[in-house]
Amino acid sequence: MTVQDYTKALCDLPGGREVQIRHAIQEMAELTVELTKELDGEGEMRQIREEVADVHLMLAQLIEIFGFSRTELFWMQEDKMRRTFERKGMTWE
Repeated sequence: MTVQDYTKALCDLPGGREVQIRHAIQEMAELTVELTKELDGEGEMRQIREEVADVHLMLAQLIEIFGFSRTELFWMQEDKMRRTFERKGMTWE
C-alpha cells in the first residue's frame, strides 16, 4: 500500500482528515519529548528512531492531505538550507 492510499483510507473515515492532522501534532510532540530526553542524557536511540519514523510517516500524510507538490517542497527546502548557510556566514555551493 502506498502512503497516498494509506492516507486516503484514513481520511475517508469519519473525521479522518482532522484526526490525522491531530495525530501528526501528537507524533511531533512525542518526538520532542524523546529529543529532550536525549539532550538531558536520558535518551534511548530505539525510542528516538521510532518517533522519527512516526513523524516521517505523518509528514508524508500531511503532504498528501494538503496536496503539496514534492517539487515545490524540494525547492523550499533548498532555499531554507541556503538561507541557513548565509545566516551562519557559510558559502552555499
